[in-house]
Amino acid sequence: MKVKNIVNLIWTVGLMMTATGCEDFLTVSSESQKQVEQSFRTHSDLREATAFLYLKPWQGFHSYMRLLGDTKGNNIYTTTYSSTDYKYASFGITNVTEGLEDTWNSLYNVITNADYVINKYVPVARNYVDEALVNACEGEARFMRATAYWYLGMHWHDVPIIDNPMNHLQATNVAPNRFEDVLQYAINDLEFAVAHLPEQDEKGRVTKYAAEGMLARVYVTAAAFARGENCSQDMIGRYADKGVGSNTELAGLFYRKAKEMAGDVIENGIQYGLMEDYEEIFRVQNNNCKEVLFAIQFVPLVDTYGFGNNASLAYDRELTNGLDANGQWTFASYDIGRLMLDQAGRSRRRGNIFVDNETYDYIGTHTTSHTWTVGYVGGQKDGNRSKQTKFPIKKYVVGSPEDTGGIAVKQNTGFRTPLLRMGEVYLLYVEACMGMNDVIVNDEEKAISRFNEVRRRAYAMEIAEDAAHTDDPQYTRKYVDKPAVSRDELLKEYRMELFMEGIWWPTVVRRSFYQSDWVVKYANNELMDEDSETDMTNYRWWAYDYNSDNGSLSLRSTNQPFHRIEHMKLASGDYIHSATAKDNIWASPYPENEMVQDKYLSETPVAYKFND
Repeated sequence: MKVKNIVNLIWTVGLMMTATGCEDFLTVSSESQKQVEQSFRTHSDLREATAFLYLKPWQGFHSYMRLLGDTKGNNIYTTTYSSTDYKYASFGITNVTEGLEDTWNSLYNVITNADYVINKYVPVARNYVDEALVNACEGEARFMRATAYWYLGMHWHDVPIIDNPMNHLQATNVAPNRFEDVLQYAINDLEFAVAHLPEQDEKGRVTKYAAEGMLARVYVTAAAFARGENCSQDMIGRYADKGVGSNTELAGLFYRKAKEMAGDVIENGIQYGLMEDYEEIFRVQNNNCKEVLFAIQFVPLVDTYGFGNNASLAYDRELTNGLDANGQWTFASYDIGRLMLDQAGRSRRRGNIFVDNETYDYIGTHTTSHTWTVGYVGGQKDGNRSKQTKFPIKKYVVGSPEDTGGIAVKQNTGFRTPLLRMGEVYLLYVEACMGMNDVIVNDEEKAISRFNEVRRRAYAMEIAEDAAHTDDPQYTRKYVDKPAVSRDELLKEYRMELFMEGIWWPTVVRRSFYQSDWVVKYANNELMDEDSETDMTNYRWWAYDYNSDNGSLSLRSTNQPFHRIEHMKLASGDYIHSATAKDNIWASPYPENEMVQDKYLSETPVAYKFND
């Protein structure tokens, strides 16, 4: 994790982040390094330090989160087999594959910056600033640290817990800690954040409800891990005072806690809620909208690397009016395309993928038609027809400077990428209510209602059409509420709702903790051998064609080899990253440079010593 380099970074916490149009809390006044003893004596000093946690440390993670979270889960297809996307999609990644080291270092940058706030800045501030205000700032730092550890754990499983980087300036060899300890560490941080963060704050800052939403995510993960009989007696004993004496009882406890956290966000977080129109979540004009509990706070109108959002997935430079457009070779996979066409709902489909012939009135406003219709080039409908036979990515495509009121500039779309939003919290609530069951058949806890609320938002256009035909006896309704929710249906909903948000593969991994055989069959596209009608197909890296004239989607094999996913229960004394573990589900390889610098990284994970 290059502790020495990270330490050098942290002392530049006063780096300028000012820019026209940014949220007030991102404006940091000092241009020089802060000396701890002379600084952090005011609440504003401490808030400047926590503001830094919302942006620069996340940059490397943001650049590659979709590779690890979506491409690895077969949500993405590109036309080039030498691409990094293909390595992730085919499970051909090694410890030198692009993206692994940047993601690892970025998440540890978040952790180390948060550690400094907690261990260095907060203790100074406690001598001068009201305790509640200091605790709230510490809560922000703990939220960031916990979130980073969750991502590290879901992508690498056993990872080192670094709670004080100063201890590792000279001794940089650190053994990984057990995955269950990483989860417990994140839980402890988030429980502190829930207790001390305010219910409301400046737009973009995390609140008590953001911490509850993230805690629900971690609790559900821990519940799944315990459900698979994976937690040690250490973890079980930690909750003995709650009546827990087994993995099954621990899983039940964590599911109940997740339900409580997600339920409180939904019921009482009055400033948060589902956006009425799915597409509106991903427009720069709606940065930090009510749907978003936590987002990377990119600064609009700057082209300095690390401060702007350079993820421009537009497939055509005409769409961006000459700005960056690097999405011309990146498409939704066949399986995503099929789900989006058949089961996503038109509003959600339009917000996620470009489907041939769809027209948008808020992008392409600089063209002669003042709209953007997929499949036309050169002046849009006044230009030539060029059918899209695949589905380019729509999510995060904000359009041109004219479409964004001047917010989008070269190498910066200005969009603040959500890492936690209400759509996920609703689904986490459903998963927590489902608990150890595989279906929910009654609505006593409003789980089916919450599930249908997410679906209704996705089907808003169809519902409006249904309402317009209420008097037509020949009309077939396009939307009907689900009377029950199965685990497979919930998994599909996660996939469609959170497409390209880096959550899909961790969601699959979560299911593998207790149902690894099902996940192996799913990942290797073997479920259809058992059920020809299954929606859970997985045509990894198969080419396809979409014909908008008749709405058909045809599949053709590329006959490209890919690594078959295997998963075997670990033998006694073995561990995920050992040379003998046959496991491609739970963990990515540790980056090569990290293994070179840390000779203990590939050794057996050790228990973290909690002060309890």
